[in-house]
Amino acid sequence: MIHRKPLLTGLLLAAGIAGCGEGLSGEYRDPRGVTGYEFEPDGRVFISVMGTMTAATYELEDDRVLIDGAEGTVVFMRRGENLEGPMGLELIRVR
Repeated sequence: MIHRKPLLTGLLLAAGIAGCGEGLSGEYRDPRGVTGYEFEPDGRVFISVMGTMTAATYELEDDRVLIDGAEGTVVFMRRGENLEGPMGLELIRVR
């Protein structure tokens, strides 16, 4: 006879551990204040460009932040507390 409750508990625990890790959260803006990214720890990111807000998702791969949105995937690199993106875009963490 298989004891289902311990098996289910073990699977849920393993899934929770697999989902844990260092997330990214907080607000980042370019030095001119034109572009802003607000990262949620659950993998959502809200992007504001010249007052227009869109939602996307992100994943972390080591120092890379992969943002998946309607226009495709954009890759940022974490440099300390800041992010460096395509075409020299620098996002500075807002405190």
